[in-house]
Amino acid sequence: MRKKVFLVLIVFMVFSLSCSSPSGSNGENPPNTTPPRAGEWSANNIGFGGFDFTINAGSTYITTITYHFSDWRCGSGSLISGNITVSTDPGWPISNNTFQIQRSLDPGGQQQLTIRGTFNDTGDSVSGEWEGNVSGSNCVGIWSGSPKN
Repeated sequence: MRKKVFLVLIVFMVFSLSCSSPSGSNGENPPNTTPPRAGEWSANNIGFGGFDFTINAGSTYITTITYHFSDWRCGSGSLISGNITVSTDPGWPISNNTFQIQRSLDPGGQQQLTIRGTFNDTGDSVSGEWEGNVSGSNCVGIWSGSPKN
């Protein structure tokens, strides 16, 4: 009887280990990576202008984003210029060193902008893609950014 219990325990332990989550799959940083630096970040000279964003002290959320539009036109839509600042609490999550921010730029929801990004392993650089949908026209591009300080 003792051998059966021991064998069952070993089978259970092997099964438990094989079903456990790999490191980093629970919203933490992947192995051998540093979380992104907290504070102000900037991405400039991209298709629509640029944007700045703020990462909280725990490096787990982007709490504010400011879009800087410089005569941007997507499809046959009108030119968009100016700044739009959006903040949320607790923020847009940073998980496995990646994030996505999807926002409507107008009250009617006709102008959407999605920013996707991945921080590098040392947490001091970020790059990704953006996608705009303005009145049915899609515009896409890539971007990169770094901390302001």
